[in-house]
Amino acid sequence: RTGDLYFSRSRSYNIFYEQIAQKLIIDGSTSAVDVVDIGNTEYIVFGTLLAQNNKRAGQEIIALCGVADVEMLSELISVDIFDGKAVEAIIKDDGFRIALSGNVSVDDQKEYSNFFQDVRNQKSDAEFQRIEQDFLAGNSGMFELYFASNDYYVYYSAVGKGEISEYVNGWHLVVYVPQSAV
Repeated sequence: RTGDLYFSRSRSYNIFYEQIAQKLIIDGSTSAVDVVDIGNTEYIVFGTLLAQNNKRAGQEIIALCGVADVEMLSELISVDIFDGKAVEAIIKDDGFRIALSGNVSVDDQKEYSNFFQDVRNQKSDAEFQRIEQDFLAGNSGMFELYFASNDYYVYYSAVGKGEISEYVNGWHLVVYVPQSAV
């Protein structure tokens, strides 16, 4: 059975979010997080396993789920560093961004759409593969990149690396710092 997600007294959505269920039931994780599109709005869905049992061959779980608007995450990562010139982003393993700090104009947001595409377009195959493998392994690193009419230092690190890494598995914080600001 799926659960109802209530956003207000007048609206509710009944969803079965396969990615969260996969992590909690099949993978045996104690928590999971991902982004889901509901009614043309992106939400972050958090799930934490509270209990589970095997009711006559069918597995049943009880999970507490929370939902937050992706814009809230954008506000959370909007940190004023390097005189407000740095840009922070949360990027998934596939290279697409989940959230982008609020100091990026709407016109420039397209420049930050896919992390791997930007890297692949400017680095040799060997350099790209090294950065991609390091990124996907959950490591931290830094390299130089030119886009949005500026030279940048780009720093990346897995979100939640360590004890809670399974909670935000596949998410990375990426900070773009204009070289002129350093």
